[in-house]
Amino acid sequence: MRSGVRKSLAILFGLVMLLIIPNTGMIPAVASSGAPNGEEMTAALSSPRLVALKNAIAAGHRAALENFWQDITKQGAPLIEPLKDDAQHRLVTFLWRDQKDTRVIISNDFAKSVNEMQLTRLPATDVWYKTYRMRDDARFLYQYCVDDPNFPFVSEEETKYPTKFQPDPLNPRQYDRLKPRIFSVVELPNAPSLQITERRTEVPKGLVGQIQPDFKSTILNSERRIFIYKPPGFTADGPAYPLIVAAATYVSTIPLPVVLDNLLAKGLMPPVVVVFDLPVGTQQHDSSCDARYADFLAKELIPAVRERLHATTDPKQIIVGGASMGGLSASCAAFYHPEVFGNVLSQSGSYWWSPENDPEDQWLTRQLANGPKLPIKFYLSIGLLESEQALRGGLISMLHSNRHFRDVLQARGYPVHYREINSGHDYYNWQATLADGLIALLGKNPNQPAKP
Repeated sequence: MRSGVRKSLAILFGLVMLLIIPNTGMIPAVASSGAPNGEEMTAALSSPRLVALKNAIAAGHRAALENFWQDITKQGAPLIEPLKDDAQHRLVTFLWRDQKDTRVIISNDFAKSVNEMQLTRLPATDVWYKTYRMRDDARFLYQYCVDDPNFPFVSEEETKYPTKFQPDPLNPRQYDRLKPRIFSVVELPNAPSLQITERRTEVPKGLVGQIQPDFKSTILNSERRIFIYKPPGFTADGPAYPLIVAAATYVSTIPLPVVLDNLLAKGLMPPVVVVFDLPVGTQQHDSSCDARYADFLAKELIPAVRERLHATTDPKQIIVGGASMGGLSASCAAFYHPEVFGNVLSQSGSYWWSPENDPEDQWLTRQLANGPKLPIKFYLSIGLLESEQALRGGLISMLHSNRHFRDVLQARGYPVHYREINSGHDYYNWQATLADGLIALLGKNPNQPAKP
């Protein structure tokens, strides 16, 4: 039973994304029966634009419907409207156009039941909608599932997850760095800036390259594809460079080299070197707290690349980082080898995890609570939208497991930089906290945020 739950969570947190709703930041603007099996619900028509459309149609103005769709085509979906007497929130209405009866589900980070994911039809129209009241600093990705064969997904016997995903055809903003899956993007006015992640022509570029041939690990009995980053003006003379160790997704999906170049140009970071690790064929070791993976990093990989990168041996100048299961893995690497890794950068770390044979959740949190204090500094970031488990309940959420992890670390006297943003569990938003994490751990002024 526990094994099945763990595998389901790994899929939910990794590839399919969390389908969750926060207690703060996002509230569904609907009145719902709360039934988990997809029965019809009553939607509160809170969007002023849809209320006006409904009234116009009732008054016999049929052209209002086509005018509505023309406006949506021009401005793009979802429909974002201000709230009277509430400048800190917006009404965000997701739209779908279809003449026939259909089951349209929003696959996203803010619905904790099928009812809260399902669009409702505006009577006598081809307008399907779902409205949420959202804090105006939200940024998130979403997709639609239309007439998914696994609907309604949850029953007493089993949970089946959505399988038919597509971006919103009415939303021109897309995130395609996770192909073949393409996501639609919503970014409200006060979402954290991503300018620090953008390449600027006037900023000197560091060198990113691949080490060949692939690295053969005796400890893991596998091959690893290794990439490196050297800062602009790299030299093997002088003091050794601070070192960052991260997964290769911090090149392919999260632009860590660009962020480092920009921070260096702004004088917020010293020059650093990076080694990126990519497993060839499997991720079974580096997606949990496997001590063998920590041994591989500390005893094989870093010694092999240290001279090439002119990297430091001082653990206080070494970061191990990652996101999701990678955030957990980074913390575990430092837990097993604090003599190598003195800093952890964790983004939406999966601290709910425990080994298959452990009846309790949050294994690493318990180890750090009960063991000796280690010389490690942490930067933790988490999204407010990662606060529930959709489709399956009864397990601690990403948000709450991160808060608990933070509280335990602080109670034990660990230095912890902690940040929550109004976002979900995705690579796009992990970019938003990356610069602050780097500055907090290795920056010239840890109290200065990374500004555009």
